[in-house]
Amino acid sequence: MRRRARDDAGVTLAETLVVMMLMGVVGALVLSFALLVQSKVSSSQVMNENTNQASAATNEITRLLRGAVTLKVRAQPDSPAFVEADATSMTFYTVVDTDPMTTPPMLVRLEVTATGDLVEKRWLVNPTSSDPFWTFPATTQTPSSSRVVARGMMATPGSGKALFTYLSYDADGNEVPVAGTGALTKQQRAAVGAVRVDAEAQTGTRARSTLVTTLVGLRNLPAGSHGAH
Repeated sequence: MRRRARDDAGVTLAETLVVMMLMGVVGALVLSFALLVQSKVSSSQVMNENTNQASAATNEITRLLRGAVTLKVRAQPDSPAFVEADATSMTFYTVVDTDPMTTPPMLVRLEVTATGDLVEKRWLVNPTSSDPFWTFPATTQTPSSSRVVARGMMATPGSGKALFTYLSYDADGNEVPVAGTGALTKQQRAAVGAVRVDAEAQTGTRARSTLVTTLVGLRNLPAGSHGAH
């Protein structure tokens, strides 16, 4: 009987096991690399979304605050621009989106919900009121409009974080925090000349939160006219 040539011997079991082990190692490396790339892409997406949400909140808050105005009251001193003010919400009169010479102001409320949504509500003047003594519905009534400005805000009620920090100016024009904690009193609200906005957004767990900070000077207000901003 003819002896089989060495080249016809085929692949041994040991060689097959070695090849399978190498393929397993290569497959694991490819999978690990793919997961790493996916994780980095996901983290980048979360970071971008955090930045977008924090910027959207800051831009809208700044835009509305720059139009803040006091409200004339018949036979009484003007009402402060801020009706309510605390670390995560504020209600104030503003002339943004309107011509202050021809149209009335509106009442705006910005508040962060327990789920981190920054909500903007607006109330129009009572139709029976007239210039310059405008009046508004109670904020317990349904607003004229309501929308979510941004999501993922870290400064939720009870979190200990502040979206709004209220400032006044000293004799030298330097910013100083308005004294007091919690909701501001009427006297404290009248002293506000600027607001520092710390919009920190966290929309996912794959990246750190993004913080956008800005200082908004309230030039239309008596307390804001003394500042340098």
